[in-house]
Amino acid sequence: MREDAMKREHVVLHLRGHRIGSCIVAGMVIAGISAVIGGFVIPIPSFGDGVTTQGIPFRNEIPLFMAVLTSSLIGGPLEEMERLAGNHLWRLRWQVIALVLLLFCSVTCVTETIAVGFDSGVVFVRSLLLWVGLAFVSGRLFGVNLSWILPLISTFPVVWFSNASWWDWTTSPAQDPFAWTSATVAVLGGIAALWLTPWRVRSIRPPWRRASAPPPLKRARVRLQRSSRGGSWWGDTPS
Repeated sequence: MREDAMKREHVVLHLRGHRIGSCIVAGMVIAGISAVIGGFVIPIPSFGDGVTTQGIPFRNEIPLFMAVLTSSLIGGPLEEMERLAGNHLWRLRWQVIALVLLLFCSVTCVTETIAVGFDSGVVFVRSLLLWVGLAFVSGRLFGVNLSWILPLISTFPVVWFSNASWWDWTTSPAQDPFAWTSATVAVLGGIAALWLTPWRVRSIRPPWRRASAPPPLKRARVRLQRSSRGGSWWGDTPS
């Protein structure tokens, strides 16, 4: 009984530390904005003559904001220590991310279906999944605060060269196999980025590099000391 109460307390503290409630509210606001003014066309200047082209619908790029918002769930004041946590915390993080992403996909699919049509809802969800994967990879490479880098970079070819392009996942048909393949690859890349904890990275290194590199826990403690942050390491065994 006491152990169950402690587990519930840990879950509540985790949700509070990562501001899950604020994240969900912000996601609902973004979904509402897309449904209401997503059809607004953004004029885009042309590379060639400098005049504005027809532009792109605002809703084509809105999934990017929701994807970066989802990737913020892996951040927090104790991010460095949580990356070294045990299996209990990692299971909780996977569950929270999956549930929040499922909620965002469900709500946006419904709102876009009501506002435009079912195909538009499917395309929105596909773009969201692709950018979420890129955001997780970006967060792994550059840090959670810079998880927007790869999604933002990916928008430039979509915005500037999307006219009748077969690879533009924001305007491709809902059943387009290449767009869904790209989204699947991006999601798998994001999962791999989350799976590569410091312990796993250390274990797959060559022996000579593993011996020269400081232990992940020591690096995390040094970073926490530099940032003057406190906290505890919740977990039973390193994942």
